[in-house]
Amino acid sequence: GDLNLPEQEALDELDQRLSEAVKLRMISDVPLGAFLSGGIDSSLVVGYMSRHSQRPVKTFTIGFDEESHDERDYALQVSRKFGTEHHPFVVRPNAIDVLPKMVQSFDQPFADSSALAVYYLAQLTREHVTVALNGDGGDESFAGYSRYLGLVQFDRYRRLPKLMRTASQAVASGLSRSGLGRLRPIRRLKNWTQFADRSLAEIYERSVTIPSLNRRRILSVEIQNLMLPGSDLGKMALAFEESPSASIINSLMWSDQQVYLPGDLLVKVDRMAMSHSLECRSPFLDHPLVEFAARLNPACKFPGNRLKHLLKKLLLRDFPADFVHRRKMGFGVPIAAWFRGQLKDWTAGILDQSRLVRDGYCDRVGVDRVFQEHLAGRANHDSQLWSLLNLELWYESVYLAV
Repeated sequence: GDLNLPEQEALDELDQRLSEAVKLRMISDVPLGAFLSGGIDSSLVVGYMSRHSQRPVKTFTIGFDEESHDERDYALQVSRKFGTEHHPFVVRPNAIDVLPKMVQSFDQPFADSSALAVYYLAQLTREHVTVALNGDGGDESFAGYSRYLGLVQFDRYRRLPKLMRTASQAVASGLSRSGLGRLRPIRRLKNWTQFADRSLAEIYERSVTIPSLNRRRILSVEIQNLMLPGSDLGKMALAFEESPSASIINSLMWSDQQVYLPGDLLVKVDRMAMSHSLECRSPFLDHPLVEFAARLNPACKFPGNRLKHLLKKLLLRDFPADFVHRRKMGFGVPIAAWFRGQLKDWTAGILDQSRLVRDGYCDRVGVDRVFQEHLAGRANHDSQLWSLLNLELWYESVYLAV
């Protein structure tokens, strides 16, 4: 059942549980440190580590030349605040060299491009420590993703009477500049009313995955004919529908805990870290902490649509409001630009010789069209191209191994 705690009591208990979760994960016979992005979750973890440690905590940050993907300055502020022994790395990734190694480490098709950043971060961290704590799991228990905000806002829009919805394109375009604009399928819509009658589960699935129409474009006719009606909706939508909570925000977090976290984030960090013999630990996934968060009233975790409200309140004890309330960046790599630059010729060569096309899984025309649209800047297909590249390399490695 819901814990209807006053906010201050909820914060005090959260503080205590998070502190204990970090302390437990610092028990180690080998050198230990932490990934520090400068975001809310990892900053909190490092804060608790420094309180539990007699010596300076070793912290590790990765940055890229592309500024839109660089949080090094924020990580440095956290390091200074807690007096850590800080190791910032700037990476000029060589995806052409690293991607085949990554594919081997995953041993399965895996399409989250941020794995590349984790690969480098783990490689560099392992030169100094054997165990690293991280901030994974904070978003899924404490409402951290902007897409959550988008879905809650979209649900309000859907509840308008149909006449008002049809007449409210002006409202819609205004909303698309708010948190809702970060919900990918909504941002793409020319006509807002198109999605208004779809289930929230379907909208959520579409906001996280590559739209089914785009997926179908690159599949051969034979494969498309094998797809069952309705098979475009996957595990995320089903998990959302099976959520034990009536609250939208709880159902979103439940879906991510059931599918996104174990299917993507945890696989990514585990495989990339272990490929360098680095062990990663996630205090936010401490099961008493996750259970406590799940029982908290949704209004306490997401009051007035404020993302990660409780964790931000904890962080405000040590940092100013402009540090805590800045927009979340996410831990990504700038692949959209790479496909038009350093990866262009290599990708073209692999897609040109595609075994997936040759063996009847993908459609030559569809694959070429997706690549050309991206190169011309008519659309951003970076996720789909990265998925295709990984699938191609994995398929080739399996093919060669047989």
